[in-house]
Amino acid sequence: MISALASSGCRRFRRIRRDRRGSVLVEFALGAPVLILVVIGVFEVSLLMLGHILLEGGIRMASRFGVTGQEIAGLSREAYVESMIRDQSAGLLDIRVTSISTRVYADFAAIENGSFEDGAGAGNDVVLYSVDAEWRTITPLLAGLMGTDGLVPLHAEVAVRNEPFGLDALPGSS
Repeated sequence: MISALASSGCRRFRRIRRDRRGSVLVEFALGAPVLILVVIGVFEVSLLMLGHILLEGGIRMASRFGVTGQEIAGLSREAYVESMIRDQSAGLLDIRVTSISTRVYADFAAIENGSFEDGAGAGNDVVLYSVDAEWRTITPLLAGLMGTDGLVPLHAEVAVRNEPFGLDALPGSS
């Protein structure tokens, strides 16, 4: 009796082992999570790159305004730069600006190792606009892999030469 049960169990096991129905479902169940993680990762990195491009665009737009020497009444240069970054993102991404700085250099070569002064500079000065920001990951799934607690640091800089503004910049004036 026991041998008949064992023989019946072996036949049943061989029949189940040869049955291929449902194998695609099992393979999909094993492969789908990996594929989904890769797609989410590509999406997340793409958004990170977009955030960096928007940050660079915002600082570039702000520096283009800064080279003219104009100021907006009631708005600091830092507030203007931050507003330009927010305008550039068009509400698509939440970028938290952590610091904005403007440094004045004698020329472009001095940016590497020269001395600087804080500020917006005068006519014909070289100004380095720098902004640091944080971007929060969209999916908490990859937050542990990117940045700290899902916050990824972003940094953008642009160096420009101010236009010759002010009375001291006019030709023939001393």
